[in-house]
Amino acid sequence: PVLRRAVVSAGAGGRDTDDDARAVGHRPRARAAPQRAVPARVPPQRRQARRRRPHRPAAVIRAALAGALADYPPFAGRFVDSLLARDACVACTGEGAWFVEAATDCSLDDVNGLEYPLMISEEELLPAPEDGVHPTSIPVMMQVTEFTCGGFILGLVAVHTLADGLGVAQFITAIAEHARGVDKPKVAPVWDRALIPNPPKLPPGPPPSFQSFGFQHFSTDVTSDRIAHVKAEYFQTFGQYCSTFDVATAKVWQARIRAIGYNPETQVHVCFFANTRHLRTQVLPKDGGYYGNCFYLLTSIC
Repeated sequence: PVLRRAVVSAGAGGRDTDDDARAVGHRPRARAAPQRAVPARVPPQRRQARRRRPHRPAAVIRAALAGALADYPPFAGRFVDSLLARDACVACTGEGAWFVEAATDCSLDDVNGLEYPLMISEEELLPAPEDGVHPTSIPVMMQVTEFTCGGFILGLVAVHTLADGLGVAQFITAIAEHARGVDKPKVAPVWDRALIPNPPKLPPGPPPSFQSFGFQHFSTDVTSDRIAHVKAEYFQTFGQYCSTFDVATAKVWQARIRAIGYNPETQVHVCFFANTRHLRTQVLPKDGGYYGNCFYLLTSIC
């Protein structure tokens, strides 16, 4: 089994690299594990749409990524140390994103649409750089894993110091537009880091050490009916509205505290990232498009 690996660069007109410039690697194919089968929840009509692709998904997405990189030059650069900034900076070198083409010997049905628990590990579906290259030196890495049914999975690794989740989502949308044949993305990308003030510098010295916990991945479904019920209950009690994020976070936080069995008087914290774009409307582009990091870490205490 062969997994072809290729560096995609944003050349003139968003062209891809030549075939001769591809770095080829080998890796075992991902196989299904029938003993871990669970009921599938992927809509059948969505699966059928994925199977009727006239072209190979990896080739189409690879070319679309090259086109999008021409409009997002920081994603095609590399992180470098800067003596002037005394911090890591992005050099817009045009070297491109690391792109991995992968193939499996099973269909999406064989792995139950990759519903949790995953029958193929995340490591098999996410891209990894070539030996000797640190993953944090490359802003964007992408892998397209094709299945025998014609479906595919797109795995993405991005460094959040360059762009937050909304910025990366904007970049992915641009890739999708290029895949559909659009010459330019609908939203013009803006990456002016001077628009956002620098946060306070951390004090010198090593970071604090924390106890290591053996956390487990867990997927649960908080239904829309349950969320609506909690929202209505909260409004009746306090006369104020709360968001879906408020409800989901509060319920997960509550369940975790109960599971740990803390003393009722113990003070606990929950940390989460919050988008601040709505607080920067006077400096950010009115039509959107800013894809730098506008997320800040917040803490709630109870």
